[in-house]
Amino acid sequence: MTSREAIVAVAALDASRRSQTLSYGKKSVVATTALKAYKKALRSLQTDLDCQMILNSDACLWSTFFLGIFELMYDVTGEGWVKHILYGTSKIMQLRGPTAHKNGPGRSFFLTFRIFEVCRALIYNDTTFLDQPSWRLLTKDIWSGQRAVEWHPKEALLDLMIPCSTLSMRGYALDRLSVPPELEILRIAADGLSIQSSLFSWSKETAIWSKSEPYANTDSSHNDVYESPSLLANIYYHATSIFLSGIFDYRYQHWEGIPTPRLPALDIQNHVTAILNGSETVLNKTNIAGILLFFPLRVAGARARTVIEQQVILSMLQQIDRRNFIVAGAFVENLKELWHRN
Repeated sequence: MTSREAIVAVAALDASRRSQTLSYGKKSVVATTALKAYKKALRSLQTDLDCQMILNSDACLWSTFFLGIFELMYDVTGEGWVKHILYGTSKIMQLRGPTAHKNGPGRSFFLTFRIFEVCRALIYNDTTFLDQPSWRLLTKDIWSGQRAVEWHPKEALLDLMIPCSTLSMRGYALDRLSVPPELEILRIAADGLSIQSSLFSWSKETAIWSKSEPYANTDSSHNDVYESPSLLANIYYHATSIFLSGIFDYRYQHWEGIPTPRLPALDIQNHVTAILNGSETVLNKTNIAGILLFFPLRVAGARARTVIEQQVILSMLQQIDRRNFIVAGAFVENLKELWHRN
């Protein structure tokens, strides 16, 4: 089965680097096994695509997902991951349509995949199919009825992060015009303020919601407290707030004299501090995958103004690298170039 080979590829590659008991020769053998499984998974996936099995097979989706994870561990550029997620997983999901992901295994995959797709769009300043009306409606439908008790505020935050990617692309579109339309300039500003208002509301409502969580009064020394999706959601809130402001900060000439969601320098600094503190907790006290920190650390890195902040960010990215996600190296080099230019 395609997905099985993809999982074997990821597990073998991880074992070849993580194990302290394997000799160099055995590690080489395990690494070779990983590459063989990866290639076999690709061939099987192509066969499934040729036979048009993708519409009825959740295995194809999981295959592209795990093949993308393999690339994050194997390819320092990150291009392989983008290829699998953008031209593989995303395309298959769109061919299947939202209905295929409303219940059962399709729903489970959608909830797993969504955060990766949202982060991809924001990291690479790209649009995402998740901002289409039919997919936005899906995120409401899958929490209806008895499933409402499983809902977590992070889902609402992801709903706010998605239009940020679209808004960013609209901002880039203005840069390509010699005379940007005044109406579009005003609309982008209004939409940005609307998202910012929703972010403020999300933060207040989540603070109230968190007090009702089952572990709210648990001893803070217990790891279960840190396992909560609330920790990652809070980090994403701070990163998204900076990202939204950046859409207008970096092209302020379009909105001179027009209200926008641009943040004061002190607010941005507070958001950066919160991202760094939260990310450190994620890496040292939870089992949350470090790759989910690429977006917030990249955003914080763009606004880091002190050598100490920059060193902290590099240290965390290098820690993620040591945990077998070598694509972190691409973010390290990107930030070093950015800091050198500034």
